[in-house]
Amino acid sequence: MNFFRAVAAFVLAASLGSGFAQGPVPVDDETILLQVEDALARAPSLAAADIRVDIREGVVSLTGFADTIEQAVMAGSLAHRVRGVSAVNNGIRISGRDFRA
Repeated sequence: MNFFRAVAAFVLAASLGSGFAQGPVPVDDETILLQVEDALARAPSLAAADIRVDIREGVVSLTGFADTIEQAVMAGSLAHRVRGVSAVNNGIRISGRDFRA
């Protein structure tokens, strides 16, 4: 009898779990924008950075200025971690640097 209960419990658990594995849930651009801005605002090392966030169809574009290359890279990494982001175009420039040849 215990065998049948175990099988029934397994079948029930498998059927309940299958509802959650139907693919990614789409996230709208406004939600992604708010979450990226929040992630950047929560990073203490980015407090002095002047970063603008734009988004279109899941692609985040970062522009503005940071004090160091590490801050620019961190901003891109934080943006990329947000659910629904498909790509990040990191156009953040380093303050006080001119990269023109």
